[in-house]
Amino acid sequence: MSGLVQLQSARASRDAARREFDALREQVQSDLDARGIGDRITDRATDTATDLFVEAIEIADNHRGIAGGTIVAMALWFLRDPIVSAARKVLGLGNDQEEDTDDD
Repeated sequence: MSGLVQLQSARASRDAARREFDALREQVQSDLDARGIGDRITDRATDTATDLFVEAIEIADNHRGIAGGTIVAMALWFLRDPIVSAARKVLGLGNDQEEDTDDD
């Protein structure tokens, strides 16, 4: 008889666990139906990007000289070809230098 009592107890525990699992699954499913995974990912990415942006602004505000110097250095790097070209024109070092040609 003891085996039968254990079996009934095990089945009752199993059934209770199954009901709890099904309730949780239904809750998750209804939550996903209300707002899909894509929306959740977008919200999380937006929140993360916003937090990073706010942190970057705070760091730049606390270190204005470094941030300004970095921006100037980047601008000079991206504009290096026009700057060199303008400097050659001002200094008379234009591109009209004679090239070696062979007219044999």
